[in-house]
Amino acid sequence: LSISIRGFGYLAIACRMLMSENDLEQMFGMIAERSEQLFSDGGSESGEHVPSYVKAIANIIEQMNMVEDKFLNVLERLVVLLLNVLPKMHTKMRKAAFLSLSDMCVSLFPKGEVLDSIFSRLSYQGLLFSCSWQQSDYIDRKSHIKIYVDIFRGLVSG
Repeated sequence: LSISIRGFGYLAIACRMLMSENDLEQMFGMIAERSEQLFSDGGSESGEHVPSYVKAIANIIEQMNMVEDKFLNVLERLVVLLLNVLPKMHTKMRKAAFLSLSDMCVSLFPKGEVLDSIFSRLSYQGLLFSCSWQQSDYIDRKSHIKIYVDIFRGLVSG
């Protein structure tokens, strides 16, 4: 499933060359709708496909001329979901998550202030996640905070 999700994002390049901006928006709408269906009811607790959705949406956004706020809201919800399930992921999946976040930043960079906007939203959410652990989870708290620090350090320095 992850391969097909990422492949759908790679189709955005061909769609951009052969079709119109409206077709790219339709592609974005289709993948956003599918991701909302999959993750809104908590259907995928492990979040194993979230990095693929973030990568696919990043590929579609990269091909768009203008990125409207509604597109950023979908991307923000997916990345917040990714940040939420990050500590529960296996180490290999965390690397995939980091790569999808990096690709998202690279695709948003040429869009101007869009990257600043999404990054400020996400850094706030990441701060909330890293600091909002129950007292009973104190032992795991340091490892969770380290995961978030590593992710944000990698995104800022890379």
